[in-house]
Amino acid sequence: MNRIRILFFRILVFKGIIITLLMFVFSNKSEAQSDSTTKDGLKSSALKILNESKLRKAELLYDHFAYTEAIGLYEVLYAANFDKALATKRLAECYRHTEATDKAEIMYAAIVASDTAKAEDIYNYAQMLRSNGKYEQSVQWMEKFHYMSGIDSRGIMYSQSKDFIKTISTAPENCKLKLAAELNSVYSDFGAFSQNNKIVFVSARDVEMTIQNKYAWDEKPFLNIYSTTKTDSGLTPIVAYGKKINSKFHDGPACFAKDGVTMYFTRNNFLNGRKTNSSKGINNLKILKCTILGAKITELVDLPFNSSEYSVGHPSIDEINHRLFFASDMPGGRGGTDIYYVEMNSDGSYGTPVNIGSPVNTEGDELFPFYHESGILFFSSNGQVGLGGLDIFVAEPDENGEFKKVANLGIPLNSKSDDFSFFLDQQQKFGFIASNRPNGMGDDDIYSFQLFRPVYFRIPVKVIARDKETNDGIAGSTIKVLDQDGKIYFEGVTASDGSVFFVSEPDKDFKIMAVADQYLDNSLSFSTRNMNEAKEVSLVVSLEKNPGFTLVCLITDRSTGKPLSNVQIIINDKKTNFQLIDYTTGEEGGFKKPLPESRMNDELYYEVKIKCEGYLDKSLAYYKKLTNPGEILLHEELDLKMDKIEVGTDLAKIIDIKPIYFDLGKSNIRPDAAVELDKIVQVMKDNQNMVIELRSHTDSRGDDASNMKLSDKRAKSSAQYIISKGIESTRIYGKGYGESMLLNSCGNGVKCTEEEHQINRRTEFIIIKM
Repeated sequence: MNRIRILFFRILVFKGIIITLLMFVFSNKSEAQSDSTTKDGLKSSALKILNESKLRKAELLYDHFAYTEAIGLYEVLYAANFDKALATKRLAECYRHTEATDKAEIMYAAIVASDTAKAEDIYNYAQMLRSNGKYEQSVQWMEKFHYMSGIDSRGIMYSQSKDFIKTISTAPENCKLKLAAELNSVYSDFGAFSQNNKIVFVSARDVEMTIQNKYAWDEKPFLNIYSTTKTDSGLTPIVAYGKKINSKFHDGPACFAKDGVTMYFTRNNFLNGRKTNSSKGINNLKILKCTILGAKITELVDLPFNSSEYSVGHPSIDEINHRLFFASDMPGGRGGTDIYYVEMNSDGSYGTPVNIGSPVNTEGDELFPFYHESGILFFSSNGQVGLGGLDIFVAEPDENGEFKKVANLGIPLNSKSDDFSFFLDQQQKFGFIASNRPNGMGDDDIYSFQLFRPVYFRIPVKVIARDKETNDGIAGSTIKVLDQDGKIYFEGVTASDGSVFFVSEPDKDFKIMAVADQYLDNSLSFSTRNMNEAKEVSLVVSLEKNPGFTLVCLITDRSTGKPLSNVQIIINDKKTNFQLIDYTTGEEGGFKKPLPESRMNDELYYEVKIKCEGYLDKSLAYYKKLTNPGEILLHEELDLKMDKIEVGTDLAKIIDIKPIYFDLGKSNIRPDAAVELDKIVQVMKDNQNMVIELRSHTDSRGDDASNMKLSDKRAKSSAQYIISKGIESTRIYGKGYGESMLLNSCGNGVKCTEEEHQINRRTEFIIIKM
């Protein structure tokens, strides 16, 4: 982590170089005294004083991040068994900071085996195991860390991702990675990005190798910003930016605005020849701004949210939302370093830094934010679940612009080493990362990569609306994507090729609806469950030309033929159990209703009910197979004429009731009679307030008393049949009238034809109450 820690490139103070020189001299002098005194048989008390002196020097170096020099002293103390617990702890930290992960693992193993081990010691040990490829052991120690730390997000995430290594190792690779040898040196190189054929990066090359220009952290040269230009024949010679940008301390990484001339870059707190330290004597980082026009560079601008008390660095511009992202260890963060942004106002001012919060920021370090204009944010972290050291992650904003989803970019962009300073071009095809993985050219190396497909945390989905017959794309179609709760997840209009694009979260179920003029609506179901890859999905919704089916209904009075108003029409679709229509007529007596869901050869199964005060309610069944486009004239296929009713009306004259026949001398209900009585049952069900007297009549032939008795039995038998079908007994009763109510002159002793006698043999259904 030596170079990726540029966010914390702190410089020794106390007169800078002088203290280093003094300590160097003091160290040589002390060890010379040690050698000479030891040869003379130095007593244990003198050895203790000497070791205490070395410990003080080591602690001073450690406190000022001179880890490489401190290691030599701590190793002497460790070998001498002097304050071994402290020496072990310090060596573990120094080895970790200087990327000596094998040695750091040994030291942390000794620490976690003791009773004094803290949760953070266990976490660091687990991370060293992970950096050394010992993943199974790392998982075990992360479980212990989670047990000890409780609410620490790192422990929680790892506890929920025990199969992470297996999952990410078996996932298909999304890119081809290549060492960018033409950009690298034997020193540290990183922070590369390209803009307008120009590649800008950070490097420790070509710096005069004197102690004045070495960084005490790892005794390597300070960093400067360099550039080269891509041409048809290759890269131009690499050149450093001038002294106005590259100082004698750390400079970079940098970024440019879209204008290509406005630069933001990181530098130690050194401006106008003056170095400013914090109250603790630490020279932190800040972000500076300037404009580069050819060879002319404007004065450097110190951004207002910089502070000498903490570091601010690693700038990245979001020009769409006018934000500047950066990393900082300012107070109030979640861990060592967090990702922040500030609003860039139109007047050139800046807002207050905003911590983008969890789940991006953890109790660990989040560094190197890179905002891509597609709206996604890349960053590096050692607090997220990774392969080891720093890994590169991607985060996407939700509808409120908050980064609530984070994903590891996987292999080969990430490794068990530190992977950081991600850059991706606008087309999402080419980019750079930096890594200190083995077999490179220097401390940190720049790698280029070619993406096989765009990087999306969520799943890219293309929806295409096509004509069912021609297969042509339908431009201007409205596509609605509904989530499992029926809420609109996305809505858009298709382009000229009939397509529209949206990005889906994983583990979601959707209904995708397509609507277009002159076409029938259509939909399909779609799920992103078990889709872990950012692989584009194409969905086709076929739309059928609208045949123009329209349901037409007209209600009239049977006697006058005129349209009826105030008729309630209810049509239920028997196939779907859905109420299609509930309509009350106006003066027109009916309605027209398009059937946008109906297609050729569909079958309609409807239940039609009509009700109007003063008229007989009706309930009718309707079936039709749609074979001809256009209007469906319901009233021509169903009897929708309504009959006016009043007390005293005979239902048999209103509805189609055939004569009720009985076997000679009997009153039992024959099957043909039941069919006719069922019609009365339906009418009474439709008209719940109707009360009926069922009257049975005979002709004059036979004995008067016998006719009266037989007709009464037949009337009561018919009424009882209707009651058995669910009609209340209080609403219908039967009564026989024998031959007492003849309709013609065919009385006793009068000779009449059979047809004349038949007129008198009848059953009436007289409405006596409504």
